[in-house]
Amino acid sequence: IGIELDLDDQTACIECDPDQLTQMLMNICLNSIDAITDKGTITIATGNVLPDDAEFSCESGLTPAAHVRIEVTDNGTGMDAETQRRAFEPFFTTKDVGRGTGLGLSTVYGAVRELGGRVRIFSELHAGTTVRMLLPACTSARTRRSSFPARAGANVPMGTVLVVDDEPLVRLSFARMLEGLGWRVMVADGGPSALELYRANADQIDVVLLDLSMPVMDGAQCFAELRQIDPAVRVALCTGHARAEAAQRFVAGDLPRLVTKPCSPEELAEALGEALQMGPRILHMG
Repeated sequence: IGIELDLDDQTACIECDPDQLTQMLMNICLNSIDAITDKGTITIATGNVLPDDAEFSCESGLTPAAHVRIEVTDNGTGMDAETQRRAFEPFFTTKDVGRGTGLGLSTVYGAVRELGGRVRIFSELHAGTTVRMLLPACTSARTRRSSFPARAGANVPMGTVLVVDDEPLVRLSFARMLEGLGWRVMVADGGPSALELYRANADQIDVVLLDLSMPVMDGAQCFAELRQIDPAVRVALCTGHARAEAAQRFVAGDLPRLVTKPCSPEELAEALGEALQMGPRILHMG
């Protein structure tokens, strides 16, 4: 599954909690992933919508002001009319038992309405799905921010972190969070590129945030290679696997901590701070 970005550089600012927006996008993208049966593409797009635009006139209850459009489109199996009608209902799901809670899109719906916006689904069976959110643009003059604001109480030693993950959306999310917390960030899209970056910048990189499940070279293999380059390398391992499964597959011995993925900036800060204090031991992030 490929991820494509179609982001308008002139998109206005919106006022919302960055973590909440990240979670909203993750919920939509996870549904798209489940809808793609083999290979496919997820496109995330942004842009501005004005009151006289056709997109705006289709939405009832919006205040007559500029809005920001954020939409996620996939070329998956699509939805029939009945599924679309119920998609935002709490606990409604078409997934097999144990694979979904039915709360993903309902959470998105509630968050968008709380922000004063609207969300709609456009879909046809076998023709993919688009989830479109319209959120109020900020009306006052604001300076565009390139990163999340620093979090109060996040006692993180300043330094450089190398983020290694094969998913562009995850890399972007982690990088934005860490930059907002005061870290300098390097990114790599997999094990081979991470090794190349580390060889060239080992004296500058304080800690590596390493995904465990990657193609070509997984996290365990990459960690072993990093240890060959630098036996004192500090690594925090990231995975969505359950604790027991991750321990069995990748890490021998005791796991000192478990942080869910996706995780909050505060959890990332604490995990990386602990990794620095622990020295060249592995810190596991579940």
